[in-house]
Amino acid sequence: MRFSIFALSVIFLSIAYGAYLFIPKTPAPTVLDALRLENLILRADVRRLVQGFADSSCNGSEFVSANVFGTYPLNVKNEITLNKGTLHGVRERASVLLGCSIFVGFVSQTFSSESIARTLYDASFEAPVQIGEGKVNGLLRGGTKPKVTLIEKPVKRGESVFIVARGYPYGLVAGEVDEVRSGAGDLLEEADLRPAFSASELRTVTIVR
Repeated sequence: MRFSIFALSVIFLSIAYGAYLFIPKTPAPTVLDALRLENLILRADVRRLVQGFADSSCNGSEFVSANVFGTYPLNVKNEITLNKGTLHGVRERASVLLGCSIFVGFVSQTFSSESIARTLYDASFEAPVQIGEGKVNGLLRGGTKPKVTLIEKPVKRGESVFIVARGYPYGLVAGEVDEVRSGAGDLLEEADLRPAFSASELRTVTIVR
């Protein structure tokens, strides 16, 4: 009898351990990940200041920090769910940032203690932008592969792209110019955008209330 109970216990533990091994788990952020993120945010702060945009500090009461709920193993990039809602002063259309300078998206739905935000990976997202030191005008269009269209003057790979749309803090960093090519009628250029953040690495964001 004791042997049967022992055998059943071993079988149960083996099944439980095997199931644990194969259940997808959200990878824990490492120290290297944290340092890389900090460096990314500092670079964005410097870019804004060099361009003469507003101070990058966000310590006022209009800012609230929120955690991002994980979606692993699904690769959801166009939408994120946050653990702050109307009880915390979050409103629809509020800007969502990484740090104080990197544009992530905006709040599209609010609930009492949660909210949903659309990111610049959403196909419906559009916003006027300025590119590089020359502040060249363009139109950012979201999607799985965001791009900047209707660029009025030549731009170069690596130049910063800043959000200048009404309703958002002025001069937020959207990312960098990637591949550049001719646009409509070869008179205007368009370029792929390399976003300043990786959706899969978002853990904490700042909401502008």
